[in-house]
Amino acid sequence: MKLLAIETCTEACSAAVYVDGEVVERYQIAARQHNELILPMAEQVLAEVQISLSQLDGLAFGCGPGAFTGVRICVAVSQGIAFAHDLPLLGISSLANLAAQVPATGQGEQQVFAAIDARMGEIYYGHYLVARNSVPVLSGTEQVVTAEALNLELANFDYGMGSGWQSYAEPLMAKTAIKPEAIDADALPRASVTARLAVMQWQDATLLQPEQAQPVYLRNNVVHQKKTTPKS
Repeated sequence: MKLLAIETCTEACSAAVYVDGEVVERYQIAARQHNELILPMAEQVLAEVQISLSQLDGLAFGCGPGAFTGVRICVAVSQGIAFAHDLPLLGISSLANLAAQVPATGQGEQQVFAAIDARMGEIYYGHYLVARNSVPVLSGTEQVVTAEALNLELANFDYGMGSGWQSYAEPLMAKTAIKPEAIDADALPRASVTARLAVMQWQDATLLQPEQAQPVYLRNNVVHQKKTTPKS
């Protein structure tokens, strides 16, 4: 299996290539530089393992949610590569990516609350069930909401992951009962995780043609417009 993965949905920009169980990645936190960085990163990882785009079995991409521009870049770049080299695609949620980064344990399923700062006072979040060496399973749906407005059936999560915990740690801890030591607020989606999740799902997933790749924004109004006071 040879797979290229791209992830630019947050301030982290990364590309990774999976080749027969091994993953090579380039990763950099560089907000607003994704357009300049992502293709060179992809070229570097492919050169390191000495394979070309034409030798790939497919391409995995972060489909969101996340920063509007970052999600759009990830989908557009992935589509362009896939069109040019006739590759199937598989989109991987950036929230599932975060959930997959929880520490491995032998204690069965872990309840993970993944949250990305959505700005405008809101978070993107998903509740995932994570078992060791398995794909995170979404419980319910991914949503965008204010931290204070969260209405959760489960009040005892095991882990909190993602930038939403940096901005809204206090209300989120109150809602989820997650202890501070079980929170990784610095976690960001990574292409290496995108690649591994895609490989685990590849045989059973519905693969996409380039024109079918779609971003997941969750928020309808992706551009925040300041309110203005009408002139008298």
